[in-house]
Formats: sequence, C-alpha cells, structure tokens
Amino acid sequence: MQLNYPLAYSLKDPSKADIEIRVRHSTAVNPYSLITRRSLTKPHRTSLNMRTNTPLTPTNSQRHLYFGFFLTIALTIVSSPFTAASSPEKINYVYPDKVIFSETPGPDGKDGNPVLRLVSALFTEADIAWDSKQLPIPRMLHKLSNETGNFSILVKSPTIEQCCITSANPVINVELRAYHQNGRPKIKNIEDLAGKKIITIKGYSYGQLQSFFIDKKNNLSIYAASTHKSAFAMLAAGRADIVIDYEGPSINTLKMHPNSDLSYAVLKNLNLYLVINKKEPHAKMLIDQLATIAKNMDTDSILNFPKD
Repeated sequence: MQLNYPLAYSLKDPSKADIEIRVRHSTAVNPYSLITRRSLTKPHRTSLNMRTNTPLTPTNSQRHLYFGFFLTIALTIVSSPFTAASSPEKINYVYPDKVIFSETPGPDGKDGNPVLRLVSALFTEADIAWDSKQLPIPRMLHKLSNETGNFSILVKSPTIEQCCITSANPVINVELRAYHQNGRPKIKNIEDLAGKKIITIKGYSYGQLQSFFIDKKNNLSIYAASTHKSAFAMLAAGRADIVIDYEGPSINTLKMHPNSDLSYAVLKNLNLYLVINKKEPHAKMLIDQLATIAKNMDTDSILNFPKD
C-alpha cells in the first residue's frame, strides 16, 4: 500500500468530521504514521488553502510541536528502567555446594536446597527467567563479585557488601547451634566454647566464627567431620564435647538418627539477604522489587524448614 499525501492541517471547524492528519510516505505503510481512522476508511482528501487552492503545509512552529511530541515519547521509552530491552534476560541463582539449610541429600549425593522453592516463587512473580548453579564457596563468591547476572541469598559479609547490593531486610533466618550431651555444662554464648573439643562440618566456613575457632588463646581442639551424620556419631562416642551445626541439617540428621541424650544452645541467629552484583543494570530496583515480593509471601510455608 502506497501513501503519498502531504501532512495536512485543516482550518475548518474542529467539530467537522473531515479534519485529517497525514504523514508523507513514499514506501510501505509505517505503523507509527499519524493516520486517522477516517483516512483509512474514506477517500483521502487534502485540505486546501482557500485563497490559492494549494495544499496546506505545516509551519515551522507546527513541525517543532510534532517533533517535540515524538521526542518525548521516544525518551520515555528509552529511559524506562524495566523495558523488555533493559530488563535482565536471565538471572542465575548461585549457592554454595554445602548449604546451611539443607534437606535430605538427593540422588546425586548433594544436599537439597529448600531455598530453590523461594527463588522460584520470587522470579516467577517478577516474571524474570532464572537458572541455578551449585558451586564451591570460592567460585560462588568470585561469580558474585566479578560477573553480572548472578544472584544469591546469603549472610552479609565485608566481601558481599563490597561487591554487591543487598536487600534492606533479611528474607531468611537460620540458627547456628552448639549440640552437647545432657549433663554437660550449658553453652550460653560463643565464649563458653573456649577450651572445648569441637566438631565442625567440612565445607562450612562458619563465617565470623572462624576467627574465634583459630585464635590460639581460645584453646580449642577442632575435629572436622565429613558429614552431619558422622559429626553426631563422634559426639555420641565421646570423642568431643560439642558439635557446631546449622538448624536445618542438624534437625534432619537427628530425625534419621535419633539421640535423646543431646541438648543444644543457639550460638547465633543468622540473617540472610537477597544479594546481586552492583554492576547489574538497575540492581537496586531489582533487589527492591524482589524484596517487596518476598515481604508479601508466606516464606515460611514455601521454605518449609524442618522443625524439632
């Protein structure tokens, strides 16, 4: 379909039905043309100058008016932060190969991760494509620190705060526990661990507690168990005084291998936050959006962490 009509401005009464606006085209129809419904359904007419009987042409001021109108529309589209062009194509949820809120290990022998359910709910609601990758902690931190498109849910640390934006409020809370046999002195705080024989789980960094563990003045003897099961077996055999473990995996282990002769104290409540690289386009807006979605969700039901 060819259109070769000049831009027409009628000087007739605006209430009349024959006021038309057209844009000159020499090729196929442009979808952004200013063509009125009437011009597509009625024979095309060009408004004429009554004195000269020639087609009217727009003045400079009229040209500027229409140029400003289209420029405003274009800038609005380009500057919108979550247009299809600027929103992330896919976000990669990266998490440690030794998760602190694990479920029963799956067929591949790796710990299950109930947080995958929460991540799925968040990105489904936000309508953002996502994937997940389980990595050793050093590789996970490297990806978060140096690459865009990576997201996680982690405890705040100097490393994380340097490279990433975090949500204002935590979305998950996890207990770090000290298990001991009944009849032993109760553990009330971290300082009570001094001078004790302690069992830790391989693969866990224990965050800021690590500096307490390796400080020689605390006189700790530390034994690293390869699994949660072996840690509690060592404790039951009297090879150490305390097992340091996280809430989820310890509950699951003791459900599968009950030991009624154990008590525990909460050493620390750990808050976990939404985390994304600062260089991610619109990172702050994305984190705020996901945080708002999480706030309005029943995250406890989604996570379904094991209970004592």
